[in-house]
Amino acid sequence: MLNWSAVRKLLIAILALVLVAIIVVPGYKTKKQSEIQQVCRSRLEQIAKAQEKCFAQYGRYVSGLTEISGDSLNFTCPLNDSRFILDTPDSTHYKLFCPNKHGWISEKRASWKQE
Repeated sequence: MLNWSAVRKLLIAILALVLVAIIVVPGYKTKKQSEIQQVCRSRLEQIAKAQEKCFAQYGRYVSGLTEISGDSLNFTCPLNDSRFILDTPDSTHYKLFCPNKHGWISEKRASWKQE
């Protein structure tokens, strides 16, 4: 024989878990996306510092990411390991983009620091 009281309690417990998940999961996703964006922007800033160091030393920016040296440099976005895009119209200008639209950096200016 089926104990309806036990079934009802089980359904209430399941419903409570679903409601908690509905509340918690979106916040977790938003926090995770924010963390990924911060890591990405930090990587862009590190590459920009290397570009500035190169410019100070050689009087030009490098035209390819492979030309930039540094042990801790990572040239990919942490979201999906897409390589950053470096656009250098000439040796005195550059723009470094995240392919996942987390931002860009150009000669000491960053899109997330624009007013």
